[in-house]
Amino acid sequence: MRVFIAIELSNDLKKRVLDVQEKTKQIVDKGNYTSVDNFHLTLHFIGEVNEEKTEEIKRTLDQVSERTSPFQLRLNSIGHFQKKNKHIIWIGLKGDLTHLHALNQSIRRALAKDSTPDDLKYTPHITLGRQIVLSDSMDEVVNLVEVPEERLEVDTISLMESRREEGELVYRPIYTRTLDCGTER
Repeated sequence: MRVFIAIELSNDLKKRVLDVQEKTKQIVDKGNYTSVDNFHLTLHFIGEVNEEKTEEIKRTLDQVSERTSPFQLRLNSIGHFQKKNKHIIWIGLKGDLTHLHALNQSIRRALAKDSTPDDLKYTPHITLGRQIVLSDSMDEVVNLVEVPEERLEVDTISLMESRREEGELVYRPIYTRTLDCGTER
């Protein structure tokens, strides 16, 4: 199975992200848009794993979550990655990014011996769409699409499965762990 570790969004926050996505659709020419059910914040992509490896990853999430306190982020602004003439458009984040990067590093270090090498700089974001084609500049999209500063409470991390169902990409949590450093049990 194909897996990654993510922070899931509340249904209310998914609705706010969908509103932003709808605004971008009015400006861009075409693209493949993320389903509202698939909105999330990736912490670390792992790739294909077997059941045994999945259990190891769950144990790693247990260990990392015991050393991590809940924290807060906020939606920030539109951003993008570009490859040739196509873009991935996303919402960036602000808030306790130091805590977020530390969580990302803890997970990456704990999984380093077994997961796909990942030397890319971590850019936390919520993907709105891929293969986006623009007739205007990306600056135009950034200027025209306002992102509300909605709060994202980070108090759990999830191991997610990525699969195709009836031709559609579906992300499904297979294990979720509460961040509980400093909380009473």
